[in-house]
Amino acid sequence: MRRRTCAHSSRSGPLDSGIASGSYASGVFTPPFSAVVVGLLLAVIGLAFRSGAESALRLPRPSHFGDVAALTLDESGRCIGDAHVQMDELPNGEVTLLSESRIEGGGGNRLTAELAPVDSGKHLKPLLEESRSEVKLGEPLGFLRIDHAARRMRCAAADGETAELELPDEDHVALAPMSLLFLPLARGEVQQVDFQIPICRGGPRLVDAKARLVPGAMEADGTGHLVEVRYELDFGPLLSAVVNPFLPRFSLWFDRVGAGDWMAYRMPLYSRGPTVVIMRTGLSPDALGLVPR
Repeated sequence: MRRRTCAHSSRSGPLDSGIASGSYASGVFTPPFSAVVVGLLLAVIGLAFRSGAESALRLPRPSHFGDVAALTLDESGRCIGDAHVQMDELPNGEVTLLSESRIEGGGGNRLTAELAPVDSGKHLKPLLEESRSEVKLGEPLGFLRIDHAARRMRCAAADGETAELELPDEDHVALAPMSLLFLPLARGEVQQVDFQIPICRGGPRLVDAKARLVPGAMEADGTGHLVEVRYELDFGPLLSAVVNPFLPRFSLWFDRVGAGDWMAYRMPLYSRGPTVVIMRTGLSPDALGLVPR
């Protein structure tokens, strides 16, 4: 596995004490969202689902496989750790995905997914997805597991306490394969992608989400090679307008040219943790419009 460190970045420096110490941590792992939003979710969202057959998501096959070295940046583009993403094709046609990112001396996250071929191999569907986070090395926050075949979502805290939710018929849950899920947006084939995000805090539940291409998104140098896809929780027109301004921004950047490879993505590292940008090595933070502080 290839590793790059912050020594290779033009924007490296000492870590903020809060990030390095992991003071953002929470006791129960969930895909990271603001505590205020979690309270609203508990108040306004009640889900009762019955068992179904499989994931309804159909993902485009990746154009190539292998390991991609990357860096973990803060929102100003300063390098604070390393990262890497690996995608492999198995002999039976299934695809595995691994994404790891970590802050030096602080927390980290590991996402994995298993995807099965459908439509005579033209597309993939999620079989199994998992996320594991640490507030710092050796101190786990817990894990989230989505088993599409068994129709189960399982949340586990660091103390071993677990809770489960039965997934709905033909679920649209997406945790790990966002770079494939949003590829049709980056290619201009669709205008919106609707899916569901799993949340563990306060009990396992699913929240609707939508992704769109950011109008006019392009590289800061004006070449237009990069496009940005931004996604957000969908609480309906009224509540979304109130809640979403308080949430972190979730983005993926794609190369508009060629196969539309992902180039970077922005999300909180773990529950109530710092927002980070995972960027391929060789790309400048300036290309993403990240402004140094």
